Amino acid sequence: MTDSPAPLPDSAPRWATEADNEALLELVRACPMKGSIEMLFDRSPDFFALSHLQGDGANICVVDDPASGKLAAVAAMAPLSAVYVDGAVRSADYACDLRVRPEWRGSGLYKQVYQHIEAWSLGRGEGLGFTTVMKGNRAMARIVAGRAGVVPYHHITTLRNFTVHFLFKKRPLPGITIRPAPAADIPEMVALWSRLN
Repeated sequence: MTDSPAPLPDSAPRWATEADNEALLELVRACPMKGSIEMLFDRSPDFFALSHLQGDGANICVVDDPASGKLAAVAAMAPLSAVYVDGAVRSADYACDLRVRPEWRGSGLYKQVYQHIEAWSLGRGEGLGFTTVMKGNRAMARIVAGRAGVVPYHHITTLRNFTVHFLFKKRPLPGITIRPAPAADIPEMVALWSRLN
């Protein structure tokens, strides 16, 4: 975060197109999520591939920085046609992929992209939205605490993400088999997830 934020870029939020792919990949690399661990989601070679899988396809908002020729910020809103809220199925919008280039943090730029995706969501009649924030993510602390002038956040639950990393060759543990999960495994997977969370 800069000590004295620069004025906002002379560029209004706009919807990203496939032509923004390389600039989006570069922005994500420049903005790892920092918390108790640092996470970087490498979306190469196609930033949009994951966005197409998010709900009914995420709408991606960007702000250009004309001075540098790079993207200054990105945020996305993914419409989900079915989420469970208090045991009932309803629609909701998932706010995701918020990244603001480090030199623009503290400038209020996140507000511009937030308001752009929020207006789109409200314009289509959606009244429920949610997001996920990594514990310890200092860049999101003011926003989540409600001191940033955007929608209020209410903590609902803590998710624990258990992953198996295959980055290095390891000898399999005796008695452990790793295989693709067929549909028949879903009930057991849900039960395990429920026990762990």
